[in-house]
Amino acid sequence: MNVCKRFGRGRQTACYVLLSLLVFLFGHVLWTFATGYRGWTEPFPRLRRSAAQIRGLTPSSFRFAPTGPPQWYLQPAPRPLVLRIAIMSMADEFDLRAFLRANVYNPATVPRDEVQFDIKFFLARQPAAFGELWGVPWRVTALDVNRRAQEEQARYGDIEIIDGEENTWNLCRKRFLAMKWAAQAPQSEYDFFLTADSDSFVRLAALARRMNDRQPDLLNPRHEFSIWGVMMSKWFHWRKAADGVSPDERYDGEWYDFPVGMGYLLSSALTARLHNVSHLLPHKVPYYSDDIAVGSWIYEHAPQTMIINDKGGFHDPPMHGSQGHPIDYGTVLIHHVDLNEMHQLRSIPEWESEWQAPSPRQNHTV
Repeated sequence: MNVCKRFGRGRQTACYVLLSLLVFLFGHVLWTFATGYRGWTEPFPRLRRSAAQIRGLTPSSFRFAPTGPPQWYLQPAPRPLVLRIAIMSMADEFDLRAFLRANVYNPATVPRDEVQFDIKFFLARQPAAFGELWGVPWRVTALDVNRRAQEEQARYGDIEIIDGEENTWNLCRKRFLAMKWAAQAPQSEYDFFLTADSDSFVRLAALARRMNDRQPDLLNPRHEFSIWGVMMSKWFHWRKAADGVSPDERYDGEWYDFPVGMGYLLSSALTARLHNVSHLLPHKVPYYSDDIAVGSWIYEHAPQTMIINDKGGFHDPPMHGSQGHPIDYGTVLIHHVDLNEMHQLRSIPEWESEWQAPSPRQNHTV
């Protein structure tokens, strides 16, 4: 039913203009919430979790054994686990990156005899929100965010800003470039390439102890192909477009395992293999499927890879996502947690032995 037909021609025109404006504004609000970028009035917070998941971490989120930590947790790994770490971040996550530098990926607080690492945050440019055309003075614009990100890059030297704006297309590109960054180091110089989302809390010392206990043969990652994380399965594959520019071509094929993108490890041997064939790898998938693409790469070019599916070690807390699992001593990567929850996780008394107090003279930056 046309609600404007009852009016005269002039009023019909005004009615159509008003309806068009309402549809436009409603669509802009939906777009703002869907993308997480600010609108042109009050800033909208980025929506990372549904309302049912914004509950915080409560005692029911944890399941520590009343008898104390397991034996493997009390025994440090026999030699340091050497990592190349790439964190998928976003340009405006300044406070989150600061916390991760100081408390999670800080060489001064992670026991060096258990874990040694290099780290890089990968992010794209902040895209401009529609409302920036109005120049609302109290808003932080994309230009401001990108300027601050470049200043942060110059100060810490641990940021890679890819050539492109933040969107689902470029997430796969960030993973691809992160893998190539990790492979810049010879495979003989590190054990695993660890990639994780910025909303994942990683316990590096616990990771080294858990890996040594569950799969000691994986301590030979410089010569053997292996992947460690939470695995799922898919049947569609991609081919790189013939012109090397167009989106990758999707086709159905055999089932294969892929790592859930919250965080996973590729052995240095496997990372080197994928780097060597990187000119063949499809990596321009125009939707949120970067982790599936990684599984496809491994299936096509390193089918002999040892796959370790570790849901007990890599998961979401209860009510925080589809991979819900209680947090305990064996949880080495906790996904879908915000900054306040990370502060809570960092101060858990059961994990105190994993961290060491930094020396006042040590540089806390990476």
